[in-house]
Amino acid sequence: MIIQSVPEGQESGKRFVIKLAEHLELVGQFAENFGNDRFQAPEPREEFLYVCRWHDKGWQDLDDNPPLNPDSGLPYNLVETPLPVILLTSARSPEHNEARHPYCGLIDSMHIWGLYNGRYGMSDNVPLNSESDTSITIRPLDGDSYSLEPYPFRESAMEVSFQGRYLSPVEAGGEPDMAAVMRDTPPERQSATLIAA
Repeated sequence: MIIQSVPEGQESGKRFVIKLAEHLELVGQFAENFGNDRFQAPEPREEFLYVCRWHDKGWQDLDDNPPLNPDSGLPYNLVETPLPVILLTSARSPEHNEARHPYCGLIDSMHIWGLYNGRYGMSDNVPLNSESDTSITIRPLDGDSYSLEPYPFRESAMEVSFQGRYLSPVEAGGEPDMAAVMRDTPPERQSATLIAA
């Protein structure tokens, strides 16, 4: 799960909760459009797109019935998920991708290992090509628009969207049927427009 931050000035209330499967849809949009004159498109392309689209596939069962974080009253955010749970999901994702192609399994394993190891010291970097990388500055504009500098995508402006659901924190001591909550809470979409600075 990815739990969006509380809006500035607000202490509690509904939060936008994104299943990892819904996150994969967003990552797929980024991957499909990554690459331009400055940023080299990754190769082999077909396998790259596949592993981007399915790198967190192992979370599916947890997405459908997430454990509740007693501190927040919401499902555990990705980085707060208890270690025994995250180890299981972390093994399933590379297994799924390796079944498609060994390269997919390798890239997904590197992704998972990087999560546990400070992202190889490169969490603020984006590859320009196989030999160099850069950082990208993101600035909010009007509404749901953001400028990126440098801009890594093929199209000079790109709208992305993703699905999630608004959940209210559960009161302390509550034990809701989270499978029913996730199934019965209608999904909503958020979108953003990314443009070259």
